[in-house]
Amino acid sequence: MTSDPESQRIPFVVVEAVAAAEGVPPMELTPLGEVVDTDAIEALFARPTPTGLEVRFEYEGHTVLIDEERRVRILDE
Repeated sequence: MTSDPESQRIPFVVVEAVAAAEGVPPMELTPLGEVVDTDAIEALFARPTPTGLEVRFEYEGHTVLIDEERRVRILDE
């Protein structure tokens, strides 16, 4: 699954993508802020990012990848 979060905050896009992969409502997931520093992720991608920047982390048993263009991908579907 991929998402283009151009006008959305990345943490919300991550939660929506993982919820879709799990087939559950987003509110049933562990709060993302308990797993990663969501403010730090937003700060990393708040301005133009270096080419090749990627952030990967595990969330609800899925590997989440955020690339330099703010695209969120769930890698293990």
